[in-house]
Amino acid sequence: MSWQQVRAMRAAGHGIGSHTISHRVLATLSPQAQADEIKGSKRSLETILGHEVSSFAYPVGGPQHINEHSVRLAREAGYQQAFTFLTGLASLPLADRFTIPRESAVSLQVLKAKALLPRVMGLQVAHAANG
Repeated sequence: MSWQQVRAMRAAGHGIGSHTISHRVLATLSPQAQADEIKGSKRSLETILGHEVSSFAYPVGGPQHINEHSVRLAREAGYQQAFTFLTGLASLPLADRFTIPRESAVSLQVLKAKALLPRVMGLQVAHAANG
């Protein structure tokens, strides 16, 4: 997508989130390199869009792809929430706004089935912790 298309999506009401600068696996990077990726992406998007970016998705996002530095740095960067690629559905209230599972689908029909019948579709429903 061009920046013009991204701006048009934002103007049409779509949320635009950050995903790092280079899409490198964060857990393979030093804390400083992770900070550069996480904070730099937010700063660049906000400058280009002229609007706050409050969501972050960890590249690749599996448990082996992020670490405690990744989560801490997403918080420190000023994001309001961050998404992993851990399969499952989160219930409200969220246990941790910086490790929210996200689900992919190959089609709209599969996505609808996952949302309506999570257990049938092999998804585990994550329950929120109190506190």
